[in-house]
Amino acid sequence: MTTGFAVATEINTDEIMDESGTAGTTYMATVHGGRVEESRRVQPPPDERWKRAVAHRAHHTANAHAVVDALSPNGHPARVGLAEHNAALVLTAAHDGQLTLTDALARVREARRSGRAQRLLARLQSRKDTARSCTAS
Repeated sequence: MTTGFAVATEINTDEIMDESGTAGTTYMATVHGGRVEESRRVQPPPDERWKRAVAHRAHHTANAHAVVDALSPNGHPARVGLAEHNAALVLTAAHDGQLTLTDALARVREARRSGRAQRLLARLQSRKDTARSCTAS
């Protein structure tokens, strides 16, 4: 794999998250074929509802519920946008840059809207539960 991304989004002057955000200023370094390109995407600052929706929760269970919501066909727009943009980066890197971010975003969006993303999450959870019960016996 020769393609990768490093991203951070400045939500306000004292808050930065290590994800590609859908609000605020996103800084990205893209590595492809040994070259590094830097970019910056400026979007309107987030409002308080956006911040609350994407905020890290105090417990893993609450964070898991936020992820499930982000993958659902009718999830909270702030969570959905964050999940889709970051999944598109992963998908682009996995295809070694042969898939554009725009095409990757379209694929990710279709998987979420069709319910495939949630079905995959459910299968992964089922495997984890099966593995846990096997090690407990």
